[in-house]
Amino acid sequence: MKVEEAKGHGVNGQPMAPPEDPAGVLGEESLTALRAPAVRRLLALRAERRLSREHVRLAGECLGVSERTV
Repeated sequence: MKVEEAKGHGVNGQPMAPPEDPAGVLGEESLTALRAPAVRRLLALRAERRLSREHVRLAGECLGVSERTV
């Protein structure tokens, strides 16, 4: 699979926006369980010097916290 093909998960391969209220979609327990793996991945990207503001912004939106909290 090409990298370009893996990016889009929505209609016609376009990326989907994160939900307005992630906890309302996933439930508070699931959202809490996803935070640690997300932070580990962000730390790995930082160690590889590949972490971008977009990564942090998207993680914050998906986890229901601010970029500053991430």
